[in-house]
Amino acid sequence: MLRPPFSLMSRAPRAMPDAHGTALPQGVISSRIMARVPRHVLAAVLLAAAGCGGAPPSAPTGGDGPSARTPTLLKDIAVGSASSALSLHAASAGDILFFVADDGSHGEQLWRTDGTSAGTGLVAAVAAGPNDGRRWNGGLTPVGPQVFFHVDDGVRGKELWCSDGTGSGTVRLQDLVPGPGSADLALLTSVGRRLFFVARDDRAPSTSFALFQSDGTPGGTVLVRNLGARYSSGSQPPMLRGSLDVNGTFFFAWDNEIWTSDGSAAGTLPVFAGVTAWDSGRLPLTARGGRLFFVAGAYDDRGAPTRLWSSDGTAGGTVLVRDVGTRTAATALLAAGPRVFFALSEVNALWGSDGTAEGTAPVLSLPRRPLLLGNTGDIALLAVGNELWRSDGHAAGTGILARFADLGGGVAADGRFYFAADDGVHGTELWQTDGTVDGTQLVSDLRPGPESSTPSGLIVSGGRLYFWADDGSRGREPWSLVL
Repeated sequence: MLRPPFSLMSRAPRAMPDAHGTALPQGVISSRIMARVPRHVLAAVLLAAAGCGGAPPSAPTGGDGPSARTPTLLKDIAVGSASSALSLHAASAGDILFFVADDGSHGEQLWRTDGTSAGTGLVAAVAAGPNDGRRWNGGLTPVGPQVFFHVDDGVRGKELWCSDGTGSGTVRLQDLVPGPGSADLALLTSVGRRLFFVARDDRAPSTSFALFQSDGTPGGTVLVRNLGARYSSGSQPPMLRGSLDVNGTFFFAWDNEIWTSDGSAAGTLPVFAGVTAWDSGRLPLTARGGRLFFVAGAYDDRGAPTRLWSSDGTAGGTVLVRDVGTRTAATALLAAGPRVFFALSEVNALWGSDGTAEGTAPVLSLPRRPLLLGNTGDIALLAVGNELWRSDGHAAGTGILARFADLGGGVAADGRFYFAADDGVHGTELWQTDGTVDGTQLVSDLRPGPESSTPSGLIVSGGRLYFWADDGSRGREPWSLVL
């Protein structure tokens, strides 16, 4: 039985033209060429790649096996076989990585590291409540050298905190809902040297939500504007769909509107009203060329067709890019180089846009709906099932890099994209790609053999890639790779 991964090329070939005479990037299999290969020929090629006995190849790449770089264990925080990582929250503030860990004594608390074992330690034990991975479900948001978060200290409910990496510099900024009640903070977003967030405002006549900002001090944590969306006990609160910093302008999607704020009450205004009630859940947002891009429309015939929009942060500068000709929601948007890529639910195709109507079109029909993973420069990376694909925005430059038994998300750094994948031989381990077949290779097999170390929580800070993995003897602990 043929097992993934397999590739029609074991080594990156010379550039070759597609049916239109366009040279393909090195190592990319043109989907158009593959589509023209007869099924019986394709099957024979794949069978030959696997060998007569069906043994899987060692890697979906023409490289020389694992990368020469080796990840190192940062620290065995929960000593022994226990795991210190439950919630996998981390954020990079300058050269310091803040993360949440449980050393077996304090429960899940805030930790920091500079990339060395000696420089890795507990910052402060401020979180109370069940130690079940949910204490920190709000995550960590870096702003300059500080990190913001919201936790329940067992006294004031879940409120906003800030830390500079020291115990004395870890403080609760405001008790927005006085007493043991929680402020229901959401959409924490770094914009320059300020944090914007939405929270309950109990100072209003009835329970409502408001926009706040903070500079990391109690006095500088202030109300920007009450958003006027009220709800009573037991009713559904307004839907917070997403937020993004675009060149210093704060955008946030709120119910069926998109708002922008410059930090003042007068400068906090809606710029778009058309995210229909049928667009449930979070609204994917991305930025390119100083503009916000989003897809708004309806799931069915009750509303407007799905359309790609862009905004400069003003109502007049929020414009239609193109009607995409279907009534379905966007599942993801990704900026890569000069283009914005997006995928739609129930549509097996990758779309691309240069910001104009003429330059917005399907790039290629795919066998399954794509999941946008990230980018390496101008190249978008996507998962189609368990296949890793790349695209430069043209059909001829869109193709398969590798097939895996399992494929997860990752992070871009140093001209590469790092991700977790199972090649059917080494288990789920750390991989990297530069957007070519030859540059798609295993970084390290932390748990040798078919067992998996299952890297997760990949994040870059201070010239290092950090992730959490289980090498089979020390539980899930933090590892680092020098970039």
